[in-house]
Amino acid sequence: MNNLIKLALVALFTFSVTACNVTKEQSKAEFTKIQQLDNEFVATVNSNTDRSKFIPILKAAEQKYSALNIKSSDIKAFRDKSVAILKDTVSLAELSGNIKTEEDKKAFLAKRESLVKQGNELKVMKAELVKKYTAEEAPATAAEK
Repeated sequence: MNNLIKLALVALFTFSVTACNVTKEQSKAEFTKIQQLDNEFVATVNSNTDRSKFIPILKAAEQKYSALNIKSSDIKAFRDKSVAILKDTVSLAELSGNIKTEEDKKAFLAKRESLVKQGNELKVMKAELVKKYTAEEAPATAAEK
């Protein structure tokens, strides 16, 4: 049991040291990758006129986001939330074609409401990341010098 505890502590320590070694430049680069994927995804969805391709587009985006090697904890949380929302959107899209009863409709509406809430949370997360990683550092004013 002591060996298991020691192993867990070593793993936790290693993880915390690794997480602390992510530089701001690395985080900015990771966030830039996420933004590029966001832009690509939005362009793909907006240019798609074939409804039957919507779910494959979502699944492809999910795979691309999941494949990103992210080390920064806040960007990883954003990526993970994006992946979760994409999965839920696929599930909702699949469910929409199978609404037959009032129970199905209630389940669909509840899932949609949850997805809207998650989307709003993701917007807040993204706004914080944009502020953190894309805001230019203001030059020092004469009073600060």
